[in-house]
Amino acid sequence: MPLHPVQVVRELIYSHPPTGVDAENTLDLYTPTAAPPDTAVPLARPPLLVFVHGGVWRTGDKAEHADLGQALSSQYGIAVAVVNYRLSHRPDEGSPAARVLMPAHVQDVARAVGFLLASGRAFGYDARRVYLSGHSAGAHIVALLTLQPGRYLRPALAETGGLPTTASPAADPHHDAVRGTCGSAGLYDLPRLVRTWPSYREFFDQAFPSPQEETLAVYSPQLVEPTATPVRPWLILHSAEDELVDEVQSAGFAARLKELNYPVTQYFDLHGAHDEMVSRPEYFQRLADFVQSHP
Repeated sequence: MPLHPVQVVRELIYSHPPTGVDAENTLDLYTPTAAPPDTAVPLARPPLLVFVHGGVWRTGDKAEHADLGQALSSQYGIAVAVVNYRLSHRPDEGSPAARVLMPAHVQDVARAVGFLLASGRAFGYDARRVYLSGHSAGAHIVALLTLQPGRYLRPALAETGGLPTTASPAADPHHDAVRGTCGSAGLYDLPRLVRTWPSYREFFDQAFPSPQEETLAVYSPQLVEPTATPVRPWLILHSAEDELVDEVQSAGFAARLKELNYPVTQYFDLHGAHDEMVSRPEYFQRLADFVQSHP
């Protein structure tokens, strides 16, 4: 297969708060810069896939997904932004004042999306064709962004300049540019997750304001009331070999989306353990097919 040459820009800072830049508010951007050699058709500005890593909101790094960025850009001509966000470190890793709690993770990724929507011309991708994707806790984050854009994306877009100046207060900027969302082995019904895996409660003790079911329900994509019009498509992926998150999470969320009349494509037959699935060529192919089939 002929490959696109790829430009990689690492450690792009996407948020500049008055309190100072946080080292975790960065992303790596992979952009195909030309058509493959011996290809007659020139490369148009490619679409952009935003990928958010997992790690139960307390671990993980964009560098772990460099292969995904390279593969989608070089093989399929898709620009990829792999996003870091502030993590909920253990109490002994920082002072209590520095603790990061939900929804800070979602707000950070919203700022990254805002930055990317405003930066297409500068970096050579089509900011009118953006797709959100995430794995595990990252799928949880992009699901909340997609379902409740007024709560998360609109403030970030206004802050970063990604909101068009012509947008009315009633307009939903999410639907102007974000064309679809993919969740992979996601955490969608958090109370159920804790009931199924009681040992996971410590994750919520560390990353959420409270581990009580009432709080977890507020941040559960499957349980929240969406504010977005059900127009944009979803892709829900899960590995049959996942040992950390049961298929019920993906199946239940897909069913809920269908009840809300969102277009949903689902594949629960991928291969690999929980963290291995997102590094396999079949996973890259599913993402590429989704982007290319929903221009």
